[in-house]
Amino acid sequence: MSIFHAYDIRGKYPRELNEKTTEHIAYTFVLFLNAKNIVIGRDARISSPALWNAVVRGLRRAGAHVTDIGLCTTPQLYFASAYYHFDGAIMITASHLPPDYDGLKLCGKNAEALSSATGLKTIEQMLTRPPVVQKNGSYTKKTIHLDYMRFCLKKRKKTSLRAVVDCGNMMGSLDLPILKKVCAVHPLFVPIDGTMPNRQPDPLIPANIRAAQKYVRAKKADLGIIFDADADRVVFLDEQGTPIAPDLVTGLLGLHLTSPSDRILFDVRSSHYLQEKLRQMKRKTIIGKVGHSLMMHTMLKSKAVFGGEKSGHYFFRDFFSADNALLAALTMLEILDTKQQALSTLVSAIHEGYQTPELDYSVTDKQQTLKKIEQKWGKKAQTVSHLDGVTIIYPTFWFNIRQSNTQDLLRVTIEAREKKQLQTLQKKLAAFFV
Repeated sequence: MSIFHAYDIRGKYPRELNEKTTEHIAYTFVLFLNAKNIVIGRDARISSPALWNAVVRGLRRAGAHVTDIGLCTTPQLYFASAYYHFDGAIMITASHLPPDYDGLKLCGKNAEALSSATGLKTIEQMLTRPPVVQKNGSYTKKTIHLDYMRFCLKKRKKTSLRAVVDCGNMMGSLDLPILKKVCAVHPLFVPIDGTMPNRQPDPLIPANIRAAQKYVRAKKADLGIIFDADADRVVFLDEQGTPIAPDLVTGLLGLHLTSPSDRILFDVRSSHYLQEKLRQMKRKTIIGKVGHSLMMHTMLKSKAVFGGEKSGHYFFRDFFSADNALLAALTMLEILDTKQQALSTLVSAIHEGYQTPELDYSVTDKQQTLKKIEQKWGKKAQTVSHLDGVTIIYPTFWFNIRQSNTQDLLRVTIEAREKKQLQTLQKKLAAFFV
């Protein structure tokens, strides 16, 4: 089924993902986990209530006791799953995708997100079997906001900082009361509206952050905080309204949260020169595959203290090794308050080299293209890695090319010591994608 991806389930509603399929997935999820107690939540997309009904039906038909926390952020669902010791969790959301999409994020115990390698593929295969068990599990509602607020605000203090917070008319609005406890908030696009009338939900797309950039400058704020639709990803703007690359955010937050010899996790697209600088500061850096569930597995396996993905997911060992955009924002505020320096100054202190954004290329034969590039560039390279796609490393530049987990594309990231070298390399690689 095309709706099953490497680390979640999503598709256009109702053509690709509908109530019948969703009910069958929820039913099968219980059988896969052999679960008794499942917690569920949803975002505010127009289609989410219908899919929520289908999830409840499927879970109860399989005999599960369902606890519903209602409208929530994905990190709030992670919290409920682990903090209250549920057997599993389902979040109804399509995350950063446009309003006509919806989806499911599935977790086992301790909020551990399922990937294709740890359950999604098996659940997809199990869908070929018709439902047999017809039990009648129970249903209850639960309010988690007070416990979640206490958890997130532990050891936090009020600051004099000012933050523009762009909620995108979606679930980030639920985090505003917590943020207001630590800083002055200038909110943007707060009323929850599943049509997302003011901007599209992906904060990595430049057009989607322009309003926040103008507002940061107008309000002379210390930073901007921009959430995606389910508020598990966040993009930061400095005091000038300039977006901060997520791997640099990982470096800033990682330095603050770790001690010498602690491990910080990056994905394969992240700056090598930043990681070199962190190692000079006695931190250990490790690299994981792209994808929030894959990064979480690596966090758990490596016992990393903190991790970050170029997409804007940030993972905390003290949050069950799961990603939490609100905790990232609170930590950034804590750093600014402690350092008493502008965010742009803090970033410039760790920023080295020049890097492209992740570039997307559509090619007819992805495997053959990767093979040709490796044949051309791999022979004289210092290192060639196949952890996630192919990463080819030279003394003064490196690049990663990988197949997208969610779209039919090759994705390319390039970094070089010098800007001119980066531009030359980008042109040479682009010739392989025509």
